[in-house]
Amino acid sequence: AELFFNPADKLVKLKAARNLGKKAIGLRYVMDVVALDGSMVRGSHGRLPERVEDAPVFLCSNPSLAQPRLEATEVRDVLLHLATSAVVEAAGNVTR
Repeated sequence: AELFFNPADKLVKLKAARNLGKKAIGLRYVMDVVALDGSMVRGSHGRLPERVEDAPVFLCSNPSLAQPRLEATEVRDVLLHLATSAVVEAAGNVTR
């Protein structure tokens, strides 16, 4: 993850050094040196690929879940299904 120092704060690097010093000696600290303005973020953050061949790949060892295409919004449901089926399977393997 990127760390963008707040350009409006002239003492931002000094504050960051102070906070890292606190961390080094075990004190609590808040790393509040990052601006909340998202305009500094550039690049492909969250951008969908232009070609299907460049899209992310979802790998799974369960062949029953194989699909030619999986939308990003469907990943959560697939992971929950895998997690709950693993729990049920593990519970079935418990000997009493």
